Amino acid sequence: MMNNFRLLMFSMVPALFLNAQMFGPGLGSAYKRDPVFLYTPCVENIDPEGGDTLKFRWSSTNRATVRYYDLKIYKGYDTKHDNLLIHKTLYGNDTTADIPVDTFEKGNIYSWALYYVLYGGLKSGKSYCSFSVGGE
Repeated sequence: MMNNFRLLMFSMVPALFLNAQMFGPGLGSAYKRDPVFLYTPCVENIDPEGGDTLKFRWSSTNRATVRYYDLKIYKGYDTKHDNLLIHKTLYGNDTTADIPVDTFEKGNIYSWALYYVLYGGLKSGKSYCSFSVGGE
């Protein structure tokens, strides 16, 4: 009887790690959550004239449990640390950020990345979008 129990337990251990998603938030699901949906600016040509700030907007399906959002803005398409212009940690449920227009140079491409962290410490996957400023 005890051998059958041990056999059952040892056969279930790999299943717990390989199929962790079926057990809900627990093993194996500690990183990926629903993504953040980026709205604006995204795949647009932004005209910085006529305003002091450029509004970044997004939404999340987990707003009630989001501790903070991590926003990064890069110059160009490459999201390496060398190209990082702005890194902000935004606490609360606000899904917008106002960035001064003078941060952006006319004729350049910019990319932004955003993810959220839940109160339990779990992170979403990063969402990315790019836009151009001025020009054609």
